[in-house]
Amino acid sequence: MTRDDPTHRAMVERLTSELVPVRRLWSPWRRLAAWIVLALGTVVLAAVVGLRHDLGAQLDRSHFVVTLAILVFAPLKFLYPSRAQYYRRMSIALGAVWGVLMVPAIWTAPASPPALVWATLLYPAYYVGMSFWLQATGRA
Repeated sequence: MTRDDPTHRAMVERLTSELVPVRRLWSPWRRLAAWIVLALGTVVLAAVVGLRHDLGAQLDRSHFVVTLAILVFAPLKFLYPSRAQYYRRMSIALGAVWGVLMVPAIWTAPASPPALVWATLLYPAYYVGMSFWLQATGRA
């Protein structure tokens, strides 16, 4: 089949007629800069807030590291709020509320009010519960 072949032209025409416009990606340099800013922000947050007090001891225990490495390959499905067919709006809305609640929780840590700390745990509980439900029902 050549480019001049009518079958080829018809196939290309059919395929291109069904194309949906997509949003262009940022340039690679802008994406790299965004990831670097995100990584640096994470490091700064860890430096300001602190890490687990026993992180060094945990990393010295080989089974902890091996367990984490194995869990990377666990065939678990979980909720993608932006991709979920089920409960998309609710998941995104709850995630936004959680993000807003995390700001004062982190800002006032470790003296955060207990009610605020418990409120920040509601979305992760919803996320894990919904992920398990989607996995169990086969909808994930």
